[in-house]
Amino acid sequence: MHLFMNPLIEVSGDTATGHWYLLCALTLLEDDQAAWCAGRYFEEYVKMDGKWNYKLLRFTPYFITPFDKGWAEKKFIF
Repeated sequence: MHLFMNPLIEVSGDTATGHWYLLCALTLLEDDQAAWCAGRYFEEYVKMDGKWNYKLLRFTPYFITPFDKGWAEKKFIF
């Protein structure tokens, strides 16, 4: 489940940029462990033939941590 928050989209003609925060409940494949993930997306868009398309999508993780430990007790470092 991806929960996107605080969108900021700036349009300039046929190009645009977007910034989004993410909070996500997920399951790690390695050991089937429930975890929290938070971070920020930075995106660039371009309008082609009347439709908006991604030009760039970058995600910067702030933390991924075990669900039962929370983000204060144990953090996985990137």
